[in-house]
This record gives sequence, C-alpha cells and structure tokens, in this order.
Amino acid sequence: MDFFALDIVLTFFVAYLDKATYLLIDDLKNIAWKYGSSWLVLDIISTIPSELARKISPRPLRSYGLFNMLRLWHLRRVSALFSRLEKDKNCNYFWVRCAQLICVTLFSVHCAGYFYYRIAAKYHDPGKTWLSESMGDNFHEQSLSIRYVTSIYWSITTLTTVGYGDLHPVNTQEMIFDTFYMLFNLGLTAYLIRNMKNLVVHGTSRTRIFRDTIKAASSFAQRNQLPPRLQDQMLAHLCLKYRIDSEGLQQQETLDSLPKAIRSSISHYLFYSITDNVLALVGDQLDYGDNVCGAVLSIRFNEDILSVWNCNASDHQSVMALRDSIKRHLKLPHSYVMEYKPHNASLRDNSSYRNTWLRG
Repeated sequence: MDFFALDIVLTFFVAYLDKATYLLIDDLKNIAWKYGSSWLVLDIISTIPSELARKISPRPLRSYGLFNMLRLWHLRRVSALFSRLEKDKNCNYFWVRCAQLICVTLFSVHCAGYFYYRIAAKYHDPGKTWLSESMGDNFHEQSLSIRYVTSIYWSITTLTTVGYGDLHPVNTQEMIFDTFYMLFNLGLTAYLIRNMKNLVVHGTSRTRIFRDTIKAASSFAQRNQLPPRLQDQMLAHLCLKYRIDSEGLQQQETLDSLPKAIRSSISHYLFYSITDNVLALVGDQLDYGDNVCGAVLSIRFNEDILSVWNCNASDHQSVMALRDSIKRHLKLPHSYVMEYKPHNASLRDNSSYRNTWLRG
C-alpha cells in the first residue's frame, strides 16, 4: 500500500503531454486538475487496505477477494511500462514482447485458477465441487500450496486444450465459468499465436527475400553468360543492400523523414571538411595546385573515399607536397597514412584501390 500511495503523491509532480497541443505541461495546478479529473479516484480506491474496506462496507459486500481485485486497476501501469519498453532503443523489442506475452499468459492462468478455487470453496454443497472430487470433502485441510497448484494445473490444462479428464466441472456454476473460460481461451490463444508469428516472420522474411533475390540474380547472370567480374559486382551490391536494410541503416529514408534544418546540420557535420578541401582545390590553395587535374568523392557503406588526381606520378616532390597540403586542410594528424597509385598501375590491375603505394 505504501508504494502505491507514494506513486499517487508523485503523480502530482510529474509533467504530462497535452494531446491537443503536444506540449509538455509542467504547471502543478494543471497537473493536479488533469490527474484529479481522470484516474485519481480509482487509484485511491485501489490503494485502500482490504481489511479496512471490509470493515466499512455493508455486510453483503464484505468479501475479501472482491476488494483484492480492486488492485488489478494498477495493471494499467504495467501495460504503460511495456509500451515504453517497446519504444526504448536500449531494450530488445523481441524479448520485451516475449516477456509481455508470458506475463499475459501467467496472469490469465492465475486469475482462472483463483476463480476455479473460489467457486468451489464458496459453493453451498462442498461435496459437489471439483475440489471435493479430486481431494475429497476435507480439501480445506490441505495446504494452501497444494490447493493453489491444483487450481493452476486445471487452469493450464484448460488453456492448452489438453483436458486429461482427471479434473472437470461438477456443479452448474463451475460449468458456466468453464464455458466462458474456454471461449476466452480461444481469443487468448489466437492473440499469442499471432504475436509470436509476427515476431518470427519479422526476423526471417528479410532473409527469405534476400535468398530469393540472390538466386534470381545468379540465374540471370548464368542465363546471359555474364563475365565473373560482373557477377561478383551484382552479388556484392545485393549483399551490401541486404546488410544496410537488416542493420536498419536506411540512410536516405531516415534523412528524408527529418526536417530540413536537421538535415542541413547533419550534412555540415559530415561533409564540411571534405567540401572545404574541394573548395581549396578549386581555389588553388594547395601546394603544387597546378598539378591537380581532378577530384572524386565516393560515399560508401564502410568509409568515404576522397581521390585527388595529379598530372605527373613521377614527380615525387609534387606528390608529397599535395599529400601534406591535403592533410593540413582536412586537419588530419601528420602520422595519418594516405595511399597513392599511378594511373597506369590502376589500368593494369583493373582497380584503383588494390596494390596501392603507401605515401605516409
């Protein structure tokens, strides 16, 4: 009770989000009015001790179990907690959903076991109940743990539609409750299966689509007798695309969903130094800038590559001077290793990045 009472007090000091204006309201008067006109009354009633509620209530309502059920109102906070965890980037969505489904199942089984026992314990003829059939007329003398386990056992066998036949309803009240519980189990089972299917399919659908795409691309390459180099490029591109999608790195989609001001700030942070270096090339601010004949910026998955072309690969002095100028404009450490390769060697290797000359 102390925990829930403290929770009520703290709620008067917690800001809330206005659904009309989407503004965070932190004014204490507005918070008190919002809480007092919504959940305050039910929170207070569900926090009252059951013993006190029994004493102040009329005799027909003095049922300990009924007042304990008022505490189920606090389950809405558990639901809100799971909703926040599902959106929390630090929590694994799969395991949060699994924990939620397990909690729903355990709660349903526990409630059904409680009602099974309560109907039998309060029935006017103790000899005509499922408890008396399974434990005898003196089932009240059995330990609480045995009675609880037996009730949960019958609840689980009904939920899983196993029905061994060792436990069954005896009187009319038990039959009525068992009928509604079995109908409820149809919906609960469908809910659990649908959620588990979504979790599993979500993780395997991308892999299945990727395998089908790779198979189709391989068949296309073999049918048209494409050279091995083109086949490797096709498959490498598809693998890279799958890796980007599976790791949630849909860069263009993410950037398109952001406001223009944020996109501009991101671009400034990522590419300002490179743009500054390109402008330095255009403005002839590099040493031996007359020897520069081109520049290419390649935006790639693992790293971005800036290539600067000069006129004469044999002029060692100009190559070294360009290297130092680029490091200076990009604010790179002096020990940073840059690669260099003559154009003839690139044509011979059919690659601009394999077998490069390290120039420090």
